[in-house]
Amino acid sequence: MSKEDNYEDSFGVLGTLALAAAAGWVIHSINKSGKEAQAKREAQKQEEERRRNSPLSLNNGITLNEFVSMANHIASRTKRITCITVDGLVIHATVQSQSHLTEWNFSVDFNDYGHLTGKYWLSSDNDDSIIPQWFADKLSTAIKGKLPKQNISAPNINVTTPSKKSNYPYPAENDSQDNMNIYVLAIICALLILFAFILF
Repeated sequence: MSKEDNYEDSFGVLGTLALAAAAGWVIHSINKSGKEAQAKREAQKQEEERRRNSPLSLNNGITLNEFVSMANHIASRTKRITCITVDGLVIHATVQSQSHLTEWNFSVDFNDYGHLTGKYWLSSDNDDSIIPQWFADKLSTAIKGKLPKQNISAPNINVTTPSKKSNYPYPAENDSQDNMNIYVLAIICALLILFAFILF
């Protein structure tokens, strides 16, 4: 066996070891990313439960009756909303389709850790309709208009995620970041495999 053959064999072994190590790193990274994403989702779910289960503390000058009255008034401004029910600070609404043949639902949760601040969480069965967002925005504006000025110095950000399947509406940006990490790792893995084919 010549020195050249020994060199090629050594290079082949090193290439295989490098590929195995790189593949192991990629698999480990994907698993770690998946576990981190799962832990993040679990933490968000627990925080959402904590927010929803916070006891009501309506001490900002708006009573529950006034909240219900404002919700009914805004719902009456469109014929498409056929029914609303209020459960604490959560409003469930039924909307008639434009064809008048079917109905669909949306919910707006104004429970901001037990307080009524105008901030809301929205979920809808119909992602294409503007009615849920319109209703939530109008009611939020009405609430903020009745709050004492000192209670609205901090900015209120509306967190909305229309979703047919989610029971826990929370921002979806984190999921897109996790997906991006997985795509990058998959591309690295594909490049390593291509590199290995070139070597052999």
